[in-house]
Amino acid sequence: MTIVIAWILSHLSLIGGGVAALVGIITTVFGLGHSKGKATAETAAKIETVEAEKQAIKDMATRQTTVTTEAANVQENVNHMSDADVDSELLSKYAYPADKDGSR
Repeated sequence: MTIVIAWILSHLSLIGGGVAALVGIITTVFGLGHSKGKATAETAAKIETVEAEKQAIKDMATRQTTVTTEAANVQENVNHMSDADVDSELLSKYAYPADKDGSR
């Protein structure tokens, strides 16, 4: 038993160095894994952001096309109507705030 204790005491610095090296290796591996995971997450987030921006641009272009088409249709309808029909159409849909009963 005393031989084992003597051996441990004589090699204590070696054992401590080995433990420190093992802790250093584990820390390095953990750090590398963490940085790789972080890079992967950042890449995924960037891809998601780009996809969302592309979808927003597509939706905006679609809405702009729809609005332009509807405005052209309204303009065409108004051009084919007589002035009296345009006036009556506008008066039936829009009224002044004081004109709730239809009289001015």
